[in-house]
Amino acid sequence: MELLKVEGLTVRDEEKGETLAENISFSLSNHECLGIIGESGSGKSVTCRALLGLLQGKLAVTGSAAFGGEELIKMAPQRLREIRAQHISLMMQDAMNAFDPLYTIGAQLAETFREARGMKRREAWEAAAAVVRSVGLAAPGEDPARVLKKYPHQLSGGMLQRCMTGLALALKPEILIADEPTTALDSINQRAIVENIRRLRRETGMAVIFISHDLGVVKYLADRLLVMRRGRIVESGEASEVFEHPQEEYTRYLIESRRRMSGQFRRAVSEGGAHD
Repeated sequence: MELLKVEGLTVRDEEKGETLAENISFSLSNHECLGIIGESGSGKSVTCRALLGLLQGKLAVTGSAAFGGEELIKMAPQRLREIRAQHISLMMQDAMNAFDPLYTIGAQLAETFREARGMKRREAWEAAAAVVRSVGLAAPGEDPARVLKKYPHQLSGGMLQRCMTGLALALKPEILIADEPTTALDSINQRAIVENIRRLRRETGMAVIFISHDLGVVKYLADRLLVMRRGRIVESGEASEVFEHPQEEYTRYLIESRRRMSGQFRRAVSEGGAHD
């Protein structure tokens, strides 16, 4: 079942006279993971934020984005907030900036559940505790209050990213937009986030738009792939086919760059081990 259909989406900075994303079209079906790759500034994040009305500054958005029979572009702000709270969740790259430094993690998680799901205070706090447990920040039998009572600056970036991931998944959206959620995290936190996304896809049929520079993670998760450059889609198709048989020179460049870096890393590890 088709959940989201985007046609001709264009984002333009009217002040600078620049086009940030041009004529972007794609669809997303139930349970599907769409990977979006490309260098910084290619328009990946701008495209997805435009869908949710989260762009800042004097940016003009045109085109169509149909979700559940409703048009997201030019939708009233209040209805867009409802969509974001109940149907389409966004995981941002910088977890530190996603949380308010003046309130504890528990207070912010609970408030989100109260606003998005209409929970009573006690129920919302229980849901917040469940989030902490679900992402491995509280072991079985351990009191999650140890984490819930802390302020954002008292947790590491990886812990905050796990909290944001757990919250997004606990809301059980139809669509999760994950915008570089594993960037700058260690391998343990990266794996935890990716596996939580896979688990909820399997359990709920949630669809995912996964934006990343990490081609390894995208290859592991994505069913279909969009490759973006300078605000345009330069290649698209089944993820396995694009990775194995890229048609565009830019796509081949991205894939070969990753292979070279992986090869250098493996050689460095091998040589280091040989001297131990």
